Amino acid sequence: MSPVNLATSSSPHYESLPLTKHPNNPIDYDNDPNHDYTVLAYAIPIPYRLNSNGILFSLFTILFLTTSLYYLWPSNPELTIVRLKLNKFNAHAFPAKLDVELDLKVRVLNKDVYDLVYRSVTVEVVYRGSKLGFVEAKGGKVKAKGVSYVNATLRFDGIEVLEDAVFLIEDLARGVVTIDTVSAVEGKVGFVYVYIPIKAKVSCEVDINTSDHTIRRENCFSE
Repeated sequence: MSPVNLATSSSPHYESLPLTKHPNNPIDYDNDPNHDYTVLAYAIPIPYRLNSNGILFSLFTILFLTTSLYYLWPSNPELTIVRLKLNKFNAHAFPAKLDVELDLKVRVLNKDVYDLVYRSVTVEVVYRGSKLGFVEAKGGKVKAKGVSYVNATLRFDGIEVLEDAVFLIEDLARGVVTIDTVSAVEGKVGFVYVYIPIKAKVSCEVDINTSDHTIRRENCFSE
């Protein structure tokens, strides 16, 4: 057997295979002119499409519900002092004491479409931020959109104001003592066994002339 001449034997021949367009083969389909593909579009069905009448009906329903809620939602009653009469007033510097007797008439306005049931009306007398005392009138009922009047008399004899003695002496020197009255009502309104608690308050700032024991000025405001 003659030896094989490796030097003269021909080199193996390799040919590149065509690329197979397979989903797993990372081929740039956008830049491949030989590739044809189809884009499928799917239409999603819309179960309901609003027309102009449906939109108007929805807006009207929202407006109706909002308006009804505004008028039906309970609100706090409105308190007004319609009469404030000073029957008695004395101020003593040593020791610092006050004698006060006031008659008040409180107007309770129920602005709601439900009846208002209140437990009581409380009236306090305050001097320089310190509560001197209070009186409580019995409760009652105010019909829807109705008005009720409550009378209260505050009578305090020899109420000590030791912590505010310096201020009392100053007030007596200038001839005017200022006291505050705070009237408050608490109750509930509602219907069909659903009740919502409500409350209201009105304060009056009263300047009393110490020489003739009369009211010089009064200023009332709701809180």
